[in-house]
Amino acid sequence: MTTRAVTIMLALALGQISLSGCEGTNFEATTVAPPTRTAELDDADHRITVSKGIALAFECTYGFDNAADRNCGEGTIASADASIAGGYLGYSEELFELDYWREDPQGEPPTRFVVIGFRAGTTTLDVHTDCGDEQFRVTVLDDE
Repeated sequence: MTTRAVTIMLALALGQISLSGCEGTNFEATTVAPPTRTAELDDADHRITVSKGIALAFECTYGFDNAADRNCGEGTIASADASIAGGYLGYSEELFELDYWREDPQGEPPTRFVVIGFRAGTTTLDVHTDCGDEQFRVTVLDDE
């Protein structure tokens, strides 16, 4: 086998390892809306619905066993129309006394994002993590 063939096979194998490493990617809301307002994330349909003036925090994990969920690594987020909804990287540290609740099993902080509804309308959020790219349709409601 030539050196080139070995290099190509190794690259393919590494690509398969990195792709399968994030099997079961899940986006889940970590905050709720105040009474009479809306803040919802539907991971299956890649939709987010928030009331104007409301923020929704969410995180990305992967893994099929909740006890073994891993964070999705480095992330970025961008809104197609930031006048309707803004997307931001989120950071939060839970106030637990036990250190093992603060991070995922690899010792990495959670991959978190925040979306804020600014005015009624619809836009998209492009979310990128080490596990891949996702796009969410964001609807901001004017339900004041």
